[in-house]
Amino acid sequence: MDSELQRLAAACAAYTSDSRTARAGDLFVALRGSARDGHDFVPGLLAAGVSCVVQRETARRLALASAGRGRLLEVDDTHGAHRTLAGLFRRRFSGPVVGIGGSSGKTTAKEFTAATLAERFQVAKTQGSQNGELGIPKTLEQLRADRDLAVVEIGIDAPGDMARHARLVAPDVAVLTSIGEEHLNLLGSVEQVFREELVLFDVVRERGGRCFAPVDDSWLARLEGTPGVTLVPSEPRDLHPELEAPLRNPYLLRNAALACAVALQLGLQPDEIAGALQRLSPPPGRGVERRLSDGSILILDHYNANPSSMRAGLAAAEARAREVGLPLILVLADMLDLGTETGRAHEGLIPVLDRIGANRIWLVGEEMSRLGPSLAREGADVRAFTQSDAAAAAATALRASPAVVLFKGSRGMALERVIDRLAEADGSH
Repeated sequence: MDSELQRLAAACAAYTSDSRTARAGDLFVALRGSARDGHDFVPGLLAAGVSCVVQRETARRLALASAGRGRLLEVDDTHGAHRTLAGLFRRRFSGPVVGIGGSSGKTTAKEFTAATLAERFQVAKTQGSQNGELGIPKTLEQLRADRDLAVVEIGIDAPGDMARHARLVAPDVAVLTSIGEEHLNLLGSVEQVFREELVLFDVVRERGGRCFAPVDDSWLARLEGTPGVTLVPSEPRDLHPELEAPLRNPYLLRNAALACAVALQLGLQPDEIAGALQRLSPPPGRGVERRLSDGSILILDHYNANPSSMRAGLAAAEARAREVGLPLILVLADMLDLGTETGRAHEGLIPVLDRIGANRIWLVGEEMSRLGPSLAREGADVRAFTQSDAAAAAATALRASPAVVLFKGSRGMALERVIDRLAEADGSH
């Protein structure tokens, strides 16, 4: 099959699995998804001028069999063919590719890096958090002649994932944002996470590329002195005095500094980067602030969570509340995919929450709810909800007085239901 895919790829300008963006001269890969089946669009795309199609079934679906003659390749596994094509077209792409991995902060670092590089280049980038088995080859579909470079987010769930993904992406520059307790249900331990994520750097260093990591991550700081690896300071201005970022959250500042380091590596000047920094804003659900009419500040950091990102989110919210002189309210939901470490990881938050001393804490989910008795103290309002629907029903109680309200948890816990209900009550939905 690979030789046939090579033949088809050589005859096509680009490849795509999205019927909406397919152009004349493209190679179209028909993928079956939960909502759409790409095979349904094959006759129309052939008539519109795509050069060739990779699909599973031919005769049953193609009434226009003659139109497709010589332009079809039937395979057993279109998803596998999609990844193979991604590798073929990646090797044809002459521009630099930046790979971004890490336990948390990948999407923010990817968005910041792409936005900074866009000051000079036409950038292809991962859409949203499509950073896995299907999302990575879909990102590489953007490697067309009208793109100068690419920023590709790489996520891992299990041992061996990074080796496969990094070889496919073949980055010239790499970033690891952090090392923490991610997907421990399959990865097992933070030590294993570190080893797996580090494969990204190994692949880039083999290619003679450059790697960047934050100096203030205790795991990644171990790489100090490693050839090909640069440890990046916590704020952009520590890289160059012109690089001031209007971001308050230390975690966001760290990702902005990583973006600046990559941009400098790829030839941007500090004045170009400085302009991009002024326009940076975090992706939805990753530290975005929303103001309510009563002066409350909602910190929406609910897209995902593991213990390290939870601690970082809590520290940032505490600092923000202190800065504006408002009380701090915490709405915390379960951290998922932690395997046998689930109970211990949640219990490990108790000392952190005791130190912060927030007077109002809402705990959403079975694991967080178990912390309630340990956090109860005189004058504290600690409430537990097994599901986000129950917390949403009580959301108006969060508007008792102006406050900084942190929403943090794994996205499977659906904290947006609470946020949306609170915004509706405020009239700012």
